[in-house]
Amino acid sequence: MNEEQEATQTQPEATETNNTEGSETKEELSVLEKAKKEKAELKEQLDRKENLLDREEKMQAEKLLDGKSEAGQPEQKKEKMSNAKYADKVMSNEIPEE
Repeated sequence: MNEEQEATQTQPEATETNNTEGSETKEELSVLEKAKKEKAELKEQLDRKENLLDREEKMQAEKLLDGKSEAGQPEQKKEKMSNAKYADKVMSNEIPEE
C-alpha cells in the first residue's frame, strides 16, 4: 500500500502543476496580446507622425520657394523718436509702441 499511496500522491501534484502552468500560459497570452496591441498603436502613431512631418517639410519648402520666408529680407528698423516728440506723445496719451 505504500507504493499505491505514493503513486496517488504524485499524481495530484502533477495535475496541480499542470493547472498552474495553464494559468501562467493564459497570463502570458494576455501579456502578449497587450504587447501586440500596444505595438500596433505605436506603429499607427509613428505613421501618423511621419505623415505630419512630411506635410510640414512640404509647407516649409513651398514657403521658401514662394519667397515668404524671413531669410534674406532686410531687417525692419524702428524709427527713432526724439525726446521732444516722445514727451509730446506721452503728454497727449499716445504712448508709442516699443
